[in-house]
Amino acid sequence: MSLLKLQDIGKIYVSENSVAVGIRGVNLEFDIGEFVAVTGKSGSGKTTLLNIISGMDTYEEGELYIQGEGTSHYSQADWEIYRQKYISFIFQDYNIIDSFTVLQNVELALSDIESRSERRKRALELIERVGMTKFKNHKGSKLSGGQKQRTVIARALAKDSPVILADEPTGNLDSQTSEEIIKLLAEISKEKLVIIVTHSFSQVEKYATREIRIFDGSVERDEVLKETKKIQYTEPQISEKKQRTFKKGLELGWHRFTSMPKLTTFMCILMIIAILGTFFATAWCVTDLDAFKKNYMFTHIDGRTVIIRQDGKVISDDELSKVADEVGAESYIHYDSLFDSNVTMSELLGNQYLYVSLRYNVDGSIKPDVGRAPEAPDEAMLVLPIAWQQVYGKDTLLRDYIDRFENIGYDLKVTGVKYYYDNTVDYGKIILTEEGFNQISAVDFFGDQSSSKYFDLNISAVNKENGFSEQINLGSFTVSDDGYSSVMIDMELTGREYYIVSNQYSLKKYLSDNYELRTDLRFTVNDYDYYTGNESVKIYNFSSAELNREKYLDKFNSDTILGYSEGILYISPDLAREIVDEVRNKSYTQASLFFETDRQAAESVDKLRDMGYVAVTSDSTYTSEDLMLSYYIEAVVLIGLWVLIILFLAFFLSLCSSRAIMAKRGDLAILRSMGIKNNVIRISMYVQMFISMIPSFIVFAVAAFIIYTTPSTNEIFAFMHLPQYIMILIGMIILNLFLTKLYNKKMFRDSVRKTLRGGDKE
Repeated sequence: MSLLKLQDIGKIYVSENSVAVGIRGVNLEFDIGEFVAVTGKSGSGKTTLLNIISGMDTYEEGELYIQGEGTSHYSQADWEIYRQKYISFIFQDYNIIDSFTVLQNVELALSDIESRSERRKRALELIERVGMTKFKNHKGSKLSGGQKQRTVIARALAKDSPVILADEPTGNLDSQTSEEIIKLLAEISKEKLVIIVTHSFSQVEKYATREIRIFDGSVERDEVLKETKKIQYTEPQISEKKQRTFKKGLELGWHRFTSMPKLTTFMCILMIIAILGTFFATAWCVTDLDAFKKNYMFTHIDGRTVIIRQDGKVISDDELSKVADEVGAESYIHYDSLFDSNVTMSELLGNQYLYVSLRYNVDGSIKPDVGRAPEAPDEAMLVLPIAWQQVYGKDTLLRDYIDRFENIGYDLKVTGVKYYYDNTVDYGKIILTEEGFNQISAVDFFGDQSSSKYFDLNISAVNKENGFSEQINLGSFTVSDDGYSSVMIDMELTGREYYIVSNQYSLKKYLSDNYELRTDLRFTVNDYDYYTGNESVKIYNFSSAELNREKYLDKFNSDTILGYSEGILYISPDLAREIVDEVRNKSYTQASLFFETDRQAAESVDKLRDMGYVAVTSDSTYTSEDLMLSYYIEAVVLIGLWVLIILFLAFFLSLCSSRAIMAKRGDLAILRSMGIKNNVIRISMYVQMFISMIPSFIVFAVAAFIIYTTPSTNEIFAFMHLPQYIMILIGMIILNLFLTKLYNKKMFRDSVRKTLRGGDKE
């Protein structure tokens, strides 16, 4: 039984405008040990015959038998196995993989050898056999024609297949090199079947054992020139595990990635552009959507529960202490409205405008990045976005105050700052001591109650000469609507100038040289909401009011703080708290209990309700249909814009990478012609694409780190969280899977003959 048998084989080529016969009615048999020369004019069908024998092209008529088995029913996968077992191909134009070295080209054919060291040893032996040892590390693109052909022969020998097909292997070589190549093939034919297509029979005449002449697609002559000993070929059993196929694909993909620096650099740049574009689009469009934010009823503080009595009455300090003990609260704050108020801070740095909202807190567990935690009532630590590092400093504090006129209305010394990178957080924090919180709470109460409270102020002045006490009525004043710790005084014009100047802890008012101000002030508090029309009178010792004159002189450009008709009376936090507490103790109905966790806070709610209180955890949320509708419309628009940007980036990546990869499709066809399994080639494509993504992931991570940790850029892009990063990475992976699948489909759509460079010759 012959190794190969062609029975009435016919091949027809169909194009749009014509039908051409490649070969027809071919009947041939071949065995191991033959050196067959196929001759004929150009276009006679010689190469077509070799393509059919190699399985790189199909046939429409007859039958090709391999050791007696017909092949007309073969699928592409069957032909793949056939080439893997039986065929090595040597081409006229070499079809060497130019980006691989000589050693890598030869090792490709030895991929079935699992041991890397054994594979390398065998490849070096074959390279030495064809005289290419000196050039083993040269890339194919740097070799001469003869060197390329020798490399291809070494590759064919490495595969150790029974059939070597050579399509005009000396067509581009000089006579001396041609002689050496033919002699080498003749030597190989003693243990293999060598079929060589040639235009010049004289080159192979003294080595050939048989000549087949093709004319017009048919066998014109089939002549045995030398008798050969028939050798029975035993078919090797190939049983390769999937793990081995995957490993070979990994190795091939890595070699392809490292051997084509220009292509891989271009692919890496494309991936970087795509992932950074996706990053910026996500940060701009869909990272910080209001439609997906929670709207808390109160400022959310871990473990906080807000309570009021069900009967609406005021909760006393003693009552609150007992309630806290009974439900196991760690702490409590009676006057807690300050938790739910916020102040704003803004700064213009060059062209960059910084803005942050701040909320008050007494969390002592937060450690500052610069400075120290607050210790006194008038000290605070700020928790700010990293962008504010430009204002408050990194290693030392550049600013140690908060401007009360523009922000919180209370003189606070900033002792430390803690920075955070997540600029999507709605609020920063002003961390206070508990005493400081209570004092600012009193100051804040002035502002909140300005619409329902006013005070009458009367000041007595004593004439030094006669001891006569003159009552000077400065009229009424109200708490400033802007919430500052200031009291606006409407003065009655008496023809005299009134000056309030500071003297550390006391206030003096000079009417003239003959008068001096008494050291106490009489406030008449009128509050019809809380006192039901009853007037309450109390004397407050003004010597307890600390006036910080120096800080505000620049604002008024003189020592005059209180002028002719109106002015500002600055009072200390202690005095404010003393005045406010008198009202608040009879009117404030809310309080906050603090537990270790939100879960414990939630567990306390039912118990508190059974005790007669309305209790709500600070993580409770609410929805506003009108507000949410506008948020959802905004979200739809932004998500739609994001999708358009992503589609554009995907199209850009597909277009650019497709052209680059398809330019190397010939290399994949060479791999297919060598009998390397299609699955191995496909896996190598995925590996090559995914390795190209690794630099983009690194650049992506570095870019995000730099942007969000650099104060000047942190404010520009909305901070992204883990879900967004995962979404981008998964999106890039899916896109690469899709593109690689598309490329693989294109690569394997045509036969090897159509894909190979120079493979269209007939």
